[in-house]
Amino acid sequence: MKTNYTKVAYCTILLFLFNITIFSQDNWTWLNPKPMGSSVESCGYFPGTNTIIAVGASGLIMRSTDNGANWSHINSNLSSKLNSVSVINSTTAYVAGDDITLIKTTDAGVTWMAVSTTGISGSIAQVQFLNLLSGYARIANAVYYTSDGGSNWTDLSISTNYGSLTSILAISNSELYIGTSTGYVFRSPSPTPPVEPVCSSSVVSIKQFDGKLIAVGYDQQIMYSTDNGSNWLVCSGTFAGLSFKDAAVLANDLMIAFTSTAQIVKSTDGGIWSTTSTLTSDGLNQHLAISQEIVFYLEAMEFNIQQCQFRINLDKNLNHQLIRDTKVYHL
Repeated sequence: MKTNYTKVAYCTILLFLFNITIFSQDNWTWLNPKPMGSSVESCGYFPGTNTIIAVGASGLIMRSTDNGANWSHINSNLSSKLNSVSVINSTTAYVAGDDITLIKTTDAGVTWMAVSTTGISGSIAQVQFLNLLSGYARIANAVYYTSDGGSNWTDLSISTNYGSLTSILAISNSELYIGTSTGYVFRSPSPTPPVEPVCSSSVVSIKQFDGKLIAVGYDQQIMYSTDNGSNWLVCSGTFAGLSFKDAAVLANDLMIAFTSTAQIVKSTDGGIWSTTSTLTSDGLNQHLAISQEIVFYLEAMEFNIQQCQFRINLDKNLNHQLIRDTKVYHL
């Protein structure tokens, strides 16, 4: 009989705990920035305004007109994941995503129209427009070019002899840099083929900053070139243990590279780098950062239930404060 009572007690406790778990998960609400709660893949700032857009999973488009203090949800009527934002001016931007999704706004993100495309298929991983007509798109192991605002695309037939294509940087209509999974960075059209890899791991980002080309390698490496990629030098900084995910130029005198766990290094000249913060203890994987007229994003991994309550304030000097679960962390 005692054994039966014990079994009943155990079952009752387990049922109670199960009910608490279900109740807790059903009653979590997103606190800040509202009304998000989904993964964010990319964001962009409309220059000369206070307007920011953020895009992500399941057709997510968020818009802020006060530098990120408040957000509104924009109905995109899309279910595909949106991967990349390219802002052209104070009113016009393109957003690209899975399932050949390409949309455009001409009113700073209030309304969006689909761009009918020919010549491309699949998921657009990265898009970069130089102006209202000329742009590039990276799709799987190919790079495409448009000269008519995204309606028609031409495969540039970029060589994959140096590995899978992982990043692009368009300087002009005739100057495009490509990074690969094997560490190569080369120019298209290439004056000469690359002799050896620039990085010892996948090139996650290529940027132009302070008169230099910057190549960020996944495995704790940042390189720079002052001669359009002909020669590369190792940047000065402490990168040990850092697995970089992306990089962003925030201002004429500020560039950062970051990991998916919010470890950030910064530079004012592209050659010398310093560590600014680490947020590994809370496993933070994404946030939007707004500083007057600059915006950058940490590309999203998906939020989990422990990451539902936070707010981040970040200024241009990368001094930021994380407020989460009533605890305040100064970094």
